[in-house]
Amino acid sequence: MQIGFPKCLVRFFENGQDLLDALHEEPFGTWPQLILLDLNMPVMDGFATLAGIKEHDTLKIIPTVMLTTSDNPGDVERCYHIGCNAYMTKPSSFDQLSGMFSLLQRYWVQVSRLPSTPVS
Repeated sequence: MQIGFPKCLVRFFENGQDLLDALHEEPFGTWPQLILLDLNMPVMDGFATLAGIKEHDTLKIIPTVMLTTSDNPGDVERCYHIGCNAYMTKPSSFDQLSGMFSLLQRYWVQVSRLPSTPVS
């Protein structure tokens, strides 16, 4: 089954710590054009993972979108305070989720202009 990002390499990580470890590997390879995070990840939650990305001078320019089930206004505010670029609440149906991925792909991959590699 395919959803969103049809022309992009998509890598999945089991938890935030695995993502941060991969981002710090030398060489990482192709820098991500976009990072999608969930608040409720095991080992390291989305808040801590987002902070780890945004506190790092090289990684902080990678657009990071929180895609989660929480619609708690406090979670939204906290994520933006840490530095997320967008906060989206996951819809309940697959069709709506697929549409959301299409919107994400169009904006972050096709429309927005991003640096090819993070600047150190």
